[in-house]
Amino acid sequence: MPARRCHNLSALPHQAQLQGDVAEKLRRHNITTVQSLISADLESLSRESKLPAKALVQLTSELACALAPKAKRARVLVDESREQDVVLSTGLPALDEFLGGGLATGEVCELIGGPGSGKTQLCLAMCAHQAATGGATAVYIDTSHSFRAGRALQLLRAFSCPPGPSCDDEERLGQAIRVSVAPSVTDVCSVLESLLATLRARDRPAAEPWCRRLRLLILDSAFGALASDHVGLSLSAAGLQLARMQRLLRELASSCRLAVIVTNICQQSISTGSDSAAVKAGLGAAWQHTAHLRLLLCKSERACSRAGGGGVSARRGTASSTSELRLVSLLKRPHDVRKFNPRNALAVPFTISAEAVA
Repeated sequence: MPARRCHNLSALPHQAQLQGDVAEKLRRHNITTVQSLISADLESLSRESKLPAKALVQLTSELACALAPKAKRARVLVDESREQDVVLSTGLPALDEFLGGGLATGEVCELIGGPGSGKTQLCLAMCAHQAATGGATAVYIDTSHSFRAGRALQLLRAFSCPPGPSCDDEERLGQAIRVSVAPSVTDVCSVLESLLATLRARDRPAAEPWCRRLRLLILDSAFGALASDHVGLSLSAAGLQLARMQRLLRELASSCRLAVIVTNICQQSISTGSDSAAVKAGLGAAWQHTAHLRLLLCKSERACSRAGGGGVSARRGTASSTSELRLVSLLKRPHDVRKFNPRNALAVPFTISAEAVA
């Protein structure tokens, strides 16, 4: 809900001024905020509190009008977007070119794929690259205990120039990445709500430097959070929590100008009247509209066997028998001026090895 609706009733200006006894009667019936008044049954509240129904309706109407979102001209939104939006490098030059420059703030990018397709490794690489280059800071929401600090530190060193360990690696990693473990959708929503409140105040002098530089939010993974909640919630309750999570992710991307990365499983769906199977993100039909950009990650068995015979680490330039190749293909793209996939490739490869993601 909008933060202003959580304000105390007596702290907001309105025409139907609350007298002391009126405010006290509302408090006795747990009506202390704008949200609680707007969502209350006014007829029942009038009978129980002995307050005139007409006055309650007038008060509710005036508060709802006063707190309605203010409209902005489209030109203002365009100017704000130009001033605030940036494109973050993934750390992988080929993938950046494939995405028209990298990850754009203001968008939700979804990485889908099966187990072992490289979703978490790519997320760790994105965070590590920002930490290594001193770029944006990141928040990593871990729903399945997949974040590995040692691996993130290893990737930071691989992205550093020159590559290799230094005395301040751990400090740079700690300053650049904040990790929250949130095993359920309910926990994820709580973390997102808290983050949203923090970012709304990041322009204040007391805001922490990492907050002002925050441009990357990673949720790994959306499916893991919902699977955990299914144990204790009904399907309808879980669906409501999922819708809440969708709204928060898009709001953080749009209003706070973050590049939001979400990982998810993939599934095949058979189109009506066709025998062909299409790859889709998990979590149902309503989830399909969450992401502005959707990428499919998959293993390349042929490439893996080549790598197993002496693949090349793009970062180090040395042979590595443990390199594994993954392929990234474009399933959904936003309609904007960026030029996606300029070479019209079916997919762009990247390697995962013990030393780096490149």
